[in-house]
Amino acid sequence: MPAGRGAWTVGLCALLALTAACADEIPGESPPGDQLYYPVGLVAVPGALERADYVAVVSSNFDQRYNAGRVTMLSVDDLFSRVTATSTAGRVSPTFDAQLASSIVSSVRIDQFGGQILYVPSPADPALGTLFVPSRDQNWLTMIDVGGGGQISCGTLDSATARAFMRTDCTAGHVLRTGAADPFSVAAVSAPATPNALVAVGHLTALDGSVSVASIAALADRQRRADEECSGLDAADCLSRLGTPVARLPTGLPGVGGISSIPPPVDVDSFPERPNLGKLIVAGNQADLSSSLDIGLSVLSIWNETEDLSETSVSSLRVSSRRLSVAALTRAIELRGVALRSEAPTTSGPATHYIYMSARFTGLTGTIDSQNGGLLVFRLVESATDYRDDRLDLVAVLQVGEEVSGPFLLDHPSGAHLAYLPDARSDKIWIVDVTREWPIVVGTVEGRAPRTKDGEPYEAHTLDGPASMAFVQRGARVLGLVTNFANSTLAVADLSSAEPRMHQVVVRLGRDVDAEGQAEGPGD
Repeated sequence: MPAGRGAWTVGLCALLALTAACADEIPGESPPGDQLYYPVGLVAVPGALERADYVAVVSSNFDQRYNAGRVTMLSVDDLFSRVTATSTAGRVSPTFDAQLASSIVSSVRIDQFGGQILYVPSPADPALGTLFVPSRDQNWLTMIDVGGGGQISCGTLDSATARAFMRTDCTAGHVLRTGAADPFSVAAVSAPATPNALVAVGHLTALDGSVSVASIAALADRQRRADEECSGLDAADCLSRLGTPVARLPTGLPGVGGISSIPPPVDVDSFPERPNLGKLIVAGNQADLSSSLDIGLSVLSIWNETEDLSETSVSSLRVSSRRLSVAALTRAIELRGVALRSEAPTTSGPATHYIYMSARFTGLTGTIDSQNGGLLVFRLVESATDYRDDRLDLVAVLQVGEEVSGPFLLDHPSGAHLAYLPDARSDKIWIVDVTREWPIVVGTVEGRAPRTKDGEPYEAHTLDGPASMAFVQRGARVLGLVTNFANSTLAVADLSSAEPRMHQVVVRLGRDVDAEGQAEGPGD
C-alpha cells in the first residue's frame, strides 16, 4: 500500500483529534459538485410519501484542496436503480462506478471540516425541513433549507439581503456561531407541543465538554430578521448584528464524542417531576489525555420553565445533569457516537432505554499506540414519576475492531436489532446483534474485493476509512449507505438478508482519490 493511502486511511481519526484553525478565506477552486470529497456525515431525508427518498452527505474538504465543504443531496430511487446485484442468495462481485452525477439532486457549498448532519422535519410536512451541519473551520452551525423534490439552499442569494459568506452558498441568517471550539455532533431535543424544540451541538475539545443548544423556532425567526435587518450589509456584519442565541450546557466531560436525545412523556402535565423537554445523552470524548476529567456518559434532563412549550427559548431552560464514569471500569479512553433503542414508550409507566456507544480502549501496555475498539451498552430505566429515581447502569462491554465509530442501529425486517460499527483502520464494518441485552458479533461487511486494472489484478477498496452510515429501504430490500472518508466515495451495502454474514458492499460510487490525488490500482 502506498504511504499516502495508508496514512489517509486513518484520516478520520485525525479529523476527530484535529483542532481546525484555518484562514477565513482560502484561495482556490470550489469543491466538485458532481463528486464527494472526504465525506463524513450522512442522513436519510423523507420525501412526499414519508419514506427516505433522499440522503444528504457532508463533504469535509479535509485536506483543504478546495476552498469549502459541500452538502450533497442524493436520490434514493436512483441509488436503488444502480444496485442490480443482490447478496441475499450468495456472495456477488461488487460494481464500481466513478460517476455519481445521476444520483445528485442538489448541493450547496458550506464551511469546511463539516461533521455529522441532522434532519429536522417541518411539523406541517415531513418532506420539508432543515438540515443542521456543525463545522470546525469557523465553529459554525449551518442551517440548510430542504424544499420539495430534495432541493436544498442556505440563503436567498438574489434578494436584497446580505451576500453569502466567501466560499459558501450560505447567508448570515443560515449560519450560527456555536460558542465553543470543534463542533462535530448534533441532535434535536423534542417537546410535546413542538416536536423539535431545540437543536444541540456537541464540541469535541471544549474544555468543559459543553453542549450548545438553540431554539429551532428562534433560529427560523433569526433568518426572517436577516431579510429585514441586513440589507446592504456584508455577511460578517450581518452575522454580528444577528447575534448568537445559544446556551452552553456543561456536561462534566472532557469533550463530547456524540449526543442523542430521549423525548419527554406525551402527557407532561401528568409527570411534573420529569423533564418536559426530555433528556440529552452525551458521550465523553477524551480529547486531552492529560485532562483531569474522567470520560463517561452524561444524562442532561432539560426543562422549559415557560408555560407555553411552543415558545421555547434558551433563556428559559433548566438543566440537571448526571454522570456515570467508565474509564476505571472499562479502560476506555474515548467514547464516540451514541445510539438509542427504547423498549417501551414514554407515554405511561417507566421506559427502558438501551444506550450504545462506540469506544476506544487502551491496550495492555497502556499507551496511546496500543488501542482497541469496542461497544459499551448502558441501560437507563426511567422512573414513572421522578427523574431523580432513574436508574442508569453499564450492562455490557464488547471489545471489537480497532478504530470503530457509530454505532448505527438498524431494526432489520427479520426482527433482529443490529448495530453497525465502521472501522476506519481495518476498513470493514462490524455487525453486532443487540436484540438481547448482551451484544454478540454476528458478521462483518468486508472492505476489499478483487478487481483488475490494465490487466493486473488487485484488491479494490470497497470500504476505505468508513465513517458514517444511513439505511434506506424499499419493500424487503435494505441498503446501507457508507461514506468512505479515505477515498471520497460512497459504498452501497446490501443488508437485505436475514443472515448478517451475507451483508456486503455491492456498489461503490464516485471517483476514488487518495491523498496524492491518485486512483487506486495494483500495488495498493
